[in-house]
Amino acid sequence: MTGMAMMQILIRMSIQGSIIVGIVWILRMVFRGLRISYRYCVLLWGIAFFYLIFPWKIENEHGFWWAQPESMVEAVSTDGPTVVTGLGTGIVLGQSAVPEQNVTPGQSTLPEQVNGTDATTVQGTNFEAGSNELPVTAAQSNGTAVMPFLSAAFTQVIFAVRYLWLAGIPCFLAYFIFSYIRMKRRLAECLPGEEGVRYVDGIRTPMVFGILRPQIYLPVEMKPEFYDCVLQHERIHLHRRDYLWKILAYLISIVHWMNPVVWLAYYLLCCDIEKACDEAVTEHLEPEDRQEYAAVLLSMATDTTARRIFAAPVCFDEGDIRGRIRHILKCRKTAGKLAALAVELCIIAALVLLTQKSAVSSQKTSEDFTEMVTTEETGQVQEQNLPTIYIQQEEELQAPSPFRIENYYITERVTAYNHYYIDNDGILWGNGYNENGQLGTGSYETDFDKGQFDDVRIADHVVSVDADWNNNFCIYLTEDGNLYGLGLNMAGLLLGKDTVKQVYSDMDNDRVCTPTLLMKNVRYARAGREAIIVLKEDGAVYWWGQLRTTSSTTVGGYDEYWSVTENPLNLVKMMYLEPHKVLDHCIYVDINAWNGAAITEDGELYLWGLNIFGQCGVSKSENVHDFVREPKKVLDKVSMVWLGGIRHSDDARTFDADISAIRYGYNNFALLEDGTLLGAGENLGKDSVTTVMEGDLDEAGSHRCSFSFVPVKAVVYSLEYNREVLSRMQWGMRRDEVRTLCTDAGLQCDVASEDASLYIENSKYYCYFDENGGLDRIQIQAGSSRDGRFLVGKTMLEELQQNIADADGTLTLVKSVEEASWERWQYEDTQEQIRYYFTVYEGIVTVIEEEQMINEEATK
Repeated sequence: MTGMAMMQILIRMSIQGSIIVGIVWILRMVFRGLRISYRYCVLLWGIAFFYLIFPWKIENEHGFWWAQPESMVEAVSTDGPTVVTGLGTGIVLGQSAVPEQNVTPGQSTLPEQVNGTDATTVQGTNFEAGSNELPVTAAQSNGTAVMPFLSAAFTQVIFAVRYLWLAGIPCFLAYFIFSYIRMKRRLAECLPGEEGVRYVDGIRTPMVFGILRPQIYLPVEMKPEFYDCVLQHERIHLHRRDYLWKILAYLISIVHWMNPVVWLAYYLLCCDIEKACDEAVTEHLEPEDRQEYAAVLLSMATDTTARRIFAAPVCFDEGDIRGRIRHILKCRKTAGKLAALAVELCIIAALVLLTQKSAVSSQKTSEDFTEMVTTEETGQVQEQNLPTIYIQQEEELQAPSPFRIENYYITERVTAYNHYYIDNDGILWGNGYNENGQLGTGSYETDFDKGQFDDVRIADHVVSVDADWNNNFCIYLTEDGNLYGLGLNMAGLLLGKDTVKQVYSDMDNDRVCTPTLLMKNVRYARAGREAIIVLKEDGAVYWWGQLRTTSSTTVGGYDEYWSVTENPLNLVKMMYLEPHKVLDHCIYVDINAWNGAAITEDGELYLWGLNIFGQCGVSKSENVHDFVREPKKVLDKVSMVWLGGIRHSDDARTFDADISAIRYGYNNFALLEDGTLLGAGENLGKDSVTTVMEGDLDEAGSHRCSFSFVPVKAVVYSLEYNREVLSRMQWGMRRDEVRTLCTDAGLQCDVASEDASLYIENSKYYCYFDENGGLDRIQIQAGSSRDGRFLVGKTMLEELQQNIADADGTLTLVKSVEEASWERWQYEDTQEQIRYYFTVYEGIVTVIEEEQMINEEATK
């Protein structure tokens, strides 16, 4: 287990253990109010210390704690761990305290590429580079609430505290060993007495010492009249194995040494053990004999309890003398009914505090994520408030039966700067830039002004084509089952012979400017960002290249990230330089920047690759980068899978220019044979992930995510749908309410910090908030005003004036910049209490702002 995972478990146990200690302390007070024996208080403390060292709990549908995923996150307060890596980035992971209802997704809050650099996360969530792991807060799966982002300075403090915690454990353990050895040497020179008793010169109180063969050690100068009661007391310690329980409790306490609540519990446990032993000695004594026993204790009161608790963790001395004397003089034997009540309360406390909700009950997607109503008339499931995702067209969701791979051949692919398509004669054409030789012209041109091409004939007899979004390379499949590639030969991705030092440096990579044969007998193939996956005619699946973390930034100089070697221990990537076989008997495959997928002949879905946001549908592992290294079966009866968005071919003539609207970099989707659409990953569930970026990027964002597949619904992307969502916003809504409204409806929602405005759908819309945090202004740069009356990019100034005049309103010019050909107009809709501002450029409305009108009389 890694240090990161250990800290995740340790912090969660310490925080939740403190809660249990508080509950036990309250029950202890109840026991004392009922005059119940201290022996039952000791049982209560056993529950607390058992939890502090035992991370697993009994699963029960009505358990006290929410179920944790396989890899909990580090918990120090209430947010999630921030892990800083060599790339200068952090990710925070946590979950909400209460199961969210009607949780729905939005877009990835970070675009896949910004000026050639991934703006997703400069490093992924739950990272571990062997060092630089930075826990920030206590957001646990289904356990605690997510709080605002933490500053970089504070995370550095937490970083230091974590290592201080880990360093303190061996120090306390060394002190324990030192104390044991020192005490053993001190007691070595003793005089034998009766069986199991030794007399020692130089000790002031009786004690039990030893682990395997414990002995009773009495002071030589102890008065003879004290001998019988003292010896009886120590023999009870031996009989009850109290010496072992104290040592065990001390070892548990040093694991949680930074938690003062645990030390308080240890102190109270030691006191209660002593008082329980006193009760056993004095319960049959007369009052006069009890006073004599108390006098014995008083004579030994030569040191303070606090010093004894820490000075002698390996033996039993007689601590808390004053409290013990008071208890001896007042105690009485616990009645049978009270004893039975105490036992029952201890059992109930253990069952409650040491149980958690079962993973099944705490992750019921049909109950926690959706409201699905079955009608009696049709028996069909109706969708209500399911997570929403965008698709390009409804046909994308069709999965013809029986399955034929030819239905999924890609005949058109649009990338950032290229357009590939196959005509009716099977000829592959390409146009756009050719900086990497990806058009197969035999050369390349890095000057964009010179390197743009119209349609170039690349190959004949082609049935399917694919290309990475960043224009680096293209692959295509011919009728005879041959797979070809061309473009940038990143780390030998196109199976070149040369090796390079960096993956992304154009200067260090060969360019394949004419098609090169990659593999024969291929049935289907897909291109990821830096990887290729192939389905052979015999059903075997091969992939090679790189599945990465969420960064391709050039800052940091992170050796493991830039390494071009096949290293299964590399925590920040998965890489194969040659085709690597992973599965047999498959019918379909897919790959993107982070994940690979395959569907078998039996309808089983296998996923592998990055799992930061749970996009593989697999619970978190102890690896903070969280790669699923080998294909893992996640679903049955699957008819289709999509990675990073639901689409196959692109139509350049009708495709919306805002391609990011249907791209879900951190989500994967699956269609079941019964027509149910499922999704896993970002913005789909109850988990929470927060990205914190530094280096050449400076952005933060929090994300919901799901580590299992949950039902979702798909809608065709449109500005009209966005307008309908915006129309549901109410003035005065809090920032988190607006954000939840948007992400629940499937809209991408970005925020730089917790007190900043919200940027929705790649800055198509902005929401601004007043000093009290309430929504007071909305800016619209696409579509229409929320009531649909005014259109961005379509409404002319004259038309705008006429529409407002027809509504008995007045359009007022508030600013004009003639040299820039733009004006700013204002209209106050007193009926709706909305003030509109229109930015007009060259006579056309380009921006609409809606602002709440404040009733001045009410304000006065």
